[in-house]
Amino acid sequence: MLQGNPQIQTEEQVKGGILAAEAAKDAELKAAIARGAVPARPVYGYQGGTAQVDPVKGTLNNTQDKAPLPVGTKATNLGAPTTTVNVGDNGATYGTPPKDMAWAHNPDGTIKTDERGAPVAVKIGGSAMDSKDQQTLDKKAEAEKQRTTSGNIVTQDVDRALAAIDTDPTLTTGAGSQITGGIGGSPAKDLKGLLDSIRANVGFDRLQQMRASSPTGGALGQVSDKENALLQSVLGSLDQSQGPTQLKANLKRVKDVTLDIVHGPGQGPARSNEPTVVNKEGHRLVLRGGQWVSE
Repeated sequence: MLQGNPQIQTEEQVKGGILAAEAAKDAELKAAIARGAVPARPVYGYQGGTAQVDPVKGTLNNTQDKAPLPVGTKATNLGAPTTTVNVGDNGATYGTPPKDMAWAHNPDGTIKTDERGAPVAVKIGGSAMDSKDQQTLDKKAEAEKQRTTSGNIVTQDVDRALAAIDTDPTLTTGAGSQITGGIGGSPAKDLKGLLDSIRANVGFDRLQQMRASSPTGGALGQVSDKENALLQSVLGSLDQSQGPTQLKANLKRVKDVTLDIVHGPGQGPARSNEPTVVNKEGHRLVLRGGQWVSE
């Protein structure tokens, strides 16, 4: 059977079809919300009330109704000036986050809150705050690097000098050092180099750098003239022509005074008169004030 041309719909029929389609979409969306298939949340503040967007028509209703809306619903072309208010899933108003920060969101689009119910703010990447924090981290890393590589150069050299004296006390101190001290590569010559390094590095600037790099001494402020003078007076007793016992005692005193200046009295590594042990975990402990504490 031959079929003729389709009949052109009238304006009323076209409008009826559109309304029917809108009604079907409305029913489908409402059914999805009712069964929980579409997450919902409250959205906007508007002229003192709660701006609610119709989930189907997209129109704005200035109402106090706080019924949640589907995630992703946006109010557009609101007409009159509006104020955007951040609202949590409990209906609480959170306002504007701090400068260079934004409210963190949960996977369902709601604002993340902590155990107190307060909103969680996160830094905006590339912001001034983010850059400042990165600079602070870089400075801390550099200070740690200085502390681990050269921050304790004086105490390291003292330990090396003590080991050199223990290895060969006859040639490194007393008359033996005077006889062989001018010979390159001799034990006395090597010890003299260490003693010269200790004297050179115990200066105002070096002590301040070590103090600033110390995790315990950084809060002590500037190295005082009195502290520096005390250490310089101790350095005057590092005469290599002394006997090994006296020179070792003076080196230990230099080390102890240096540690007190850099880390603060009773802080940081063990002093020469404080017993130390290494526990089974490999941590070095010092007996201080009747208790074993970690260095």
